[in-house]
Amino acid sequence: MNYLMIGATSFAIGFSGALMPGPLLGLTIDVGIKKGAKGGLLLGLGHALLELVTVVLLMLGLKEFFTYPIVSGVIGIVGGLVLLLMGLDMFFSAIKNKISLEDLKTAEHKYSWKKLIIKGVTVSISNPYFILWWASIGMALLVDSLKVGLVGVALVYIGHILSDISWFTFVAFSMSKSRKLMSPKVYKGLIIGLGAFVVCFALYFINSGIQFIW
Repeated sequence: MNYLMIGATSFAIGFSGALMPGPLLGLTIDVGIKKGAKGGLLLGLGHALLELVTVVLLMLGLKEFFTYPIVSGVIGIVGGLVLLLMGLDMFFSAIKNKISLEDLKTAEHKYSWKKLIIKGVTVSISNPYFILWWASIGMALLVDSLKVGLVGVALVYIGHILSDISWFTFVAFSMSKSRKLMSPKVYKGLIIGLGAFVVCFALYFINSGIQFIW
């Protein structure tokens, strides 16, 4: 497999994960409305930073550690609790009219680039299937790429994060443009829906974490 093929394959397979609904996508929609494409880009960079650490750890031989049921279980439970708090905050803030379209300009300043990158990391690591994806599909790609050396590993990583970053940036950009057509009621309903969406994933991750352990 040549360099171009390795990068292209990783890019294409990366979309299989990026396009799937999940808490990071929900956060991207919320941030996209407030911050635009830049918000999605920064969340994607945070996600990519965590993936860099994950790839390095896997290449150092920690694949088996991450696939231990107890490790996946703890990640699922702790991550699920973090997401649960985040989702409930979104849901009840909208229900109690603590957020509105008029607040969006203020929110643009609230989301600094550092905070968005950190959010990209924390929301990603809260998903136990993030680690499992890299320990299975991702690891298979990395092992195959080693046929051409460490350059192949780098291309797998670059191809993968390009698919993630481009997708999240596109989603955020699309949401920022739709903001102009959004009424206060629609915005409130969207945030309530996103909050419920994140809560559902949180409960799913907590339940999965419990099942991994027991």
